[in-house]
Amino acid sequence: MTVEIRAVAITVSDRRSSGDLTDESGLALIQLLQGMGADIFAAVIVPDDLEPLAAKLRMYA
Repeated sequence: MTVEIRAVAITVSDRRSSGDLTDESGLALIQLLQGMGADIFAAVIVPDDLEPLAAKLRMYA
């Protein structure tokens, strides 16, 4: 039986969400998930605040 893995990579970071830094941890997560055969259908960066993260989690749930 084959299991399809679909994933969203969400990085939570104020500096990365403002574009100040490259999202290296998000890229590493994507590579890890793809190495496991996952289909990454989105990669997003949100500021370090509960509401933006909660909104993205609801959106992709």
